[in-house]
Amino acid sequence: EEYIYFEQNVRADTKSGYRALADAVIVDYRKNTMESDAPVDVKGPGGTLKAQGFLVQEGGDHLTFKKQTHSVIRDKSGDVTVTSQNGLFVDRVKRVITAVGSAVVRQDNRTLKGDKIVLYYTENPDDRLKKIEAFGHVSAETPTERITGDQGNYDPKAGLVDMTGNVHVYQGSTHLTAPKARMNLKTGVHSLIQDQSTAGAGRVKGTLIPAEVK
Repeated sequence: EEYIYFEQNVRADTKSGYRALADAVIVDYRKNTMESDAPVDVKGPGGTLKAQGFLVQEGGDHLTFKKQTHSVIRDKSGDVTVTSQNGLFVDRVKRVITAVGSAVVRQDNRTLKGDKIVLYYTENPDDRLKKIEAFGHVSAETPTERITGDQGNYDPKAGLVDMTGNVHVYQGSTHLTAPKARMNLKTGVHSLIQDQSTAGAGRVKGTLIPAEVK
């Protein structure tokens, strides 16, 4: 049948320094795949990852981590935690990580949520993450404010979120709406942008409730 079935304390090591542990793994030489439906624990120089199974395709160029996942990506700007309910997909050729299903990205006290979150990374350990995109029911949060929209782009180094589509900004009792907004999660400074192509409907609107002036 041209496959090998490994079970109990299965360990796989990569040349790049990663180690994966699972209780059952099937290596299929016809399909050039390695797969497991058992929980897997991965550790390496770039971070850690836990999932409910995995699929390695095309010699390791494409990785699928199944169901609920929890991973930590080491980055110079601060470790980034990524969780998802419906899997994590890694394209090592394009250097793209996709988290699907109630995806959450956390860095320090900053949180980005979405139905799907796409992370673009490099092999440089000092500059691991370039950009993060979120799609569907997107929210970006700090302890003092929250911004929601249809799509968001996050720069982890600068701490900037660009949000588009039905944007709402909440800060205490203050509530603002706009077609587009930029939020600095490090400083709390926001820029709300009017849509020049749409009269009236594309304007910045809201209610401002200032804090007590001392």
